[in-house]
Amino acid sequence: MSRSFTARFDRALQTPALARHELEGWLPEALAESVRDELRLLVSELVTNSIRHVSDSAHPVELAVRIGARAIRVEVRDGGPGFVPGR
Repeated sequence: MSRSFTARFDRALQTPALARHELEGWLPEALAESVRDELRLLVSELVTNSIRHVSDSAHPVELAVRIGARAIRVEVRDGGPGFVPGR
């Protein structure tokens, strides 16, 4: 069984810290501290990139996390135009 969480944030300097704090409340207590550290860093980097590179969007930054039995999926949406990844 998986659990899903979402939060929306205004574009501001404190947004990465707020997103990390929100993430902490969603993570299972049994999760290893090393995995928690990696997830906090991931969320911080993704949200910081949204704030830094999508300055003209009126959309909030959205953090979505799905926690399953064997995986944790993290998504950040920001209203930017997106891009086509290179090979």
